[in-house]
Amino acid sequence: MRVWIKPITDRNQLDLTRRTAKAFLNVADLDRIESNLAYLSERLNNLGYKIMPVKVENWNKAKVPRVINIQNICNSVIDITRAYYNPDGYTDISNIPNRRLHFSHINSIEQILADLHRLSTNTRNSTNLGWAMGIAHTGLHSSY
Repeated sequence: MRVWIKPITDRNQLDLTRRTAKAFLNVADLDRIESNLAYLSERLNNLGYKIMPVKVENWNKAKVPRVINIQNICNSVIDITRAYYNPDGYTDISNIPNRRLHFSHINSIEQILADLHRLSTNTRNSTNLGWAMGIAHTGLHSSY
């Protein structure tokens, strides 16, 4: 199973003014976002949710992301939120590819992924605790 990579959600205008790496979408960002999408897809499928596997591109400096790539990322995020959890107040990312990409759009995508990761961790921990309590309560745990 893939590992979770901490998202970057704090890009801001100062990053853009100073032309820091955070201000621009780069290969590392795309790899992290798609890897985290695949991680969540696998994790949630293991928890019993029906989520389509996420296709992870092999990004390199020569490959330029196209509108379709950003649309695929947004669609994957939307699919996961629909299948798992889509609380009120989430930023609508469905129209991001139709606009000029802004650092705030990438922040939104990565914040949703971070929130889903936190929720799925809580779900997994609750499930594990529920199983442990059920086993302890029914006396199914025995030592040989």
